[in-house]
Amino acid sequence: MTNQLRQRDRRSDSLIIGNSEPVLKLRKMIDMLAPGDLHILILGENGTGKELVARLLYQKSSRPGQPFIGVNMASLSENLVDSELFGHKKGAFTGATVETTGLFEAADGGIIFLDEIGDLPLSAQAKILRAIEYGEIRKTGSNTTKIVDVRTISATNKDLDKAIQEGTFRRDLYFRLNAARIDVPPLRERKEDIPLLVSHFLEKARCKQAVGGISKAALDLLMDYSFPGNIRELKNIIEWAVTMAQGAQQITLDHLPEYLTGGMSKEPDVSSGRVRSDALLEALKAITRPSEQGFQRPWHETLRYAPIEKIYEFLVKTDGMGFSWREFSEYLNRQGGGGTHSCYATAGRYLRIMMINRILEHNGKRANAARYLVRTPYLDGT
Repeated sequence: MTNQLRQRDRRSDSLIIGNSEPVLKLRKMIDMLAPGDLHILILGENGTGKELVARLLYQKSSRPGQPFIGVNMASLSENLVDSELFGHKKGAFTGATVETTGLFEAADGGIIFLDEIGDLPLSAQAKILRAIEYGEIRKTGSNTTKIVDVRTISATNKDLDKAIQEGTFRRDLYFRLNAARIDVPPLRERKEDIPLLVSHFLEKARCKQAVGGISKAALDLLMDYSFPGNIRELKNIIEWAVTMAQGAQQITLDHLPEYLTGGMSKEPDVSSGRVRSDALLEALKAITRPSEQGFQRPWHETLRYAPIEKIYEFLVKTDGMGFSWREFSEYLNRQGGGGTHSCYATAGRYLRIMMINRILEHNGKRANAARYLVRTPYLDGT
C-alpha cells in the first residue's frame, strides 16, 4: 500500500527552526494541544511545514508509542479511497484477491495524519465522518463494523469555508476535524528566521559537500525575497547553491538560482559599490519640488506625496546591488508606503519617475526579470 507510511519518531529532523513571534506562538499552540485527544486541523500554504507540525503533535501526545500513519488524500483515486482508508474483503471488487487492512484500522490506538484533506472526494467524506464521530469503520464488501480508537490530525492549504459553500466539502466533517486549529505561518511572515533556517540547511548540506557559509549579499537577497514556496523553496535554494558552489568557501550571488538574482553575474564590491546616501537623498528630494530644473515628471504623476524617506532607506539598503520591482513593492507594502493605491502600481510609478530622472537604471530585462540599480553618480568610488 504505497500511501501507507508508518512514521517513526525522528526527533532530530522534527524541529521548528526559528525564534520569531509567529514561531513562538506556534510552539506554544503545539504544546497546549498535543497531550489531549482533540482532532486537529492544520492550515497553511504549501511548504510551510504542516507535516512537521503533525509529527511534533504526535511526539508530544499521549500516544507516542502507538502508530502514526500518514496518507496524502490527493494521491488517492476516488474509486479506491474506501479501500485504502478502511480496507476491503476478498472479492469485494474486481482485483480484490486478498483481504486488506485499511489505514484507520492500522492506526488503531494511535494517530492518522490526513494530509491534503481538502482534496478528499465528497463520496468518501461520510465514512470518515462516521469513523471520527463514532469510531466505526467497515471494510468494503463487509457487513460488519469494527470499533477503532484513532485521533486525527488533518492538514490542507485549501480554503475549506469556500469548499463548503461550493458544496465540495461537508460542513459536519469540517467541524469534526476542526475541534482545534493550528495556523502555520508562511515564511514571509517570519523572515527574521531565515538566517537560522539557512544555517540549518547548510549544516545538513555539509554532510554531502563542504561549504563554509553564505555571503552577506546572498543572505540579504534571500531576506528580501517573498518565498511563495516557503521553507521548502528555501531548502531547495540552499541545496542548489551548495551544489553550484562546488567546494567554495561560501555561497555567493553567483551560486543562487538565476530567478532570484535576475542575471546578476557577480558579488557586489562593498568597498566601492555603496550608495552615496547624501547625493541620493538630495536627488530624491529634488524630484518632489515642482520648480526644480533638470527633473521631469511623466504625465501627471508626481512624487510630491511619496514616502521619500522610506524609498531612500530602501535604496541605501540595496548597497548598489540592485533590486526587483517585486522586492520594492513588497517593501513599500511592509512600510505602509502605498497610500490608497495598490503597492504594486505605486512601486511602478515611483520606479518610472526615478528612471526618467536618471536616479535608477535597470539591466534591460522586462517585467519581473528586471533588476533596478542606483546609477553610478550616486555610488562611492565613481
